[in-house]
Amino acid sequence: MSRELILFALLAFLTLSGCVRGEDASIQFSPEGGVDVTITLSESEVNAMISEALNAQANPLLRNPSVDLQSGQMVIAGEHDLRNGSGRVNGTITATIAALNDDLVITITDVQIEGITLDDGRVTALNQTLQERFLARLNRDNSGVRVKSLTLSEDQLTFQVNLQRRNP
Repeated sequence: MSRELILFALLAFLTLSGCVRGEDASIQFSPEGGVDVTITLSESEVNAMISEALNAQANPLLRNPSVDLQSGQMVIAGEHDLRNGSGRVNGTITATIAALNDDLVITITDVQIEGITLDDGRVTALNQTLQERFLARLNRDNSGVRVKSLTLSEDQLTFQVNLQRRNP
């Protein structure tokens, strides 16, 4: 095994050790090049990421969110401030997350919030923010992450990604 490949694997391990903050991760060399990494996020870790994404919005669609991971989808429940300022109502957002063509795709599929529809600009912005946050979590060192597959179950989200060495 070449010294360069060993250094790359060590760098990938150290990078992922620093970026996965407690998530379960495993690393192995890929026969296709680079390293294959499996990262598992718990429901509470996904909840924290989604809370951060919602709080990044100037006027969050949902406040005090709670994420329920389900097989194949995430349901985000919380409180919504009505546009007319007359108070708060409960609401939910349902989203799917998938690996497609080596990329991560998050799609908000349903919105149950008074006065909000799927084509609302804030829904579109949230969808984009969620995708950016998850990709940033997987690709903290901009090493060229390919999302090979993922599994969303009732209590965790598991990604299988391939990291490619960056050219100097």
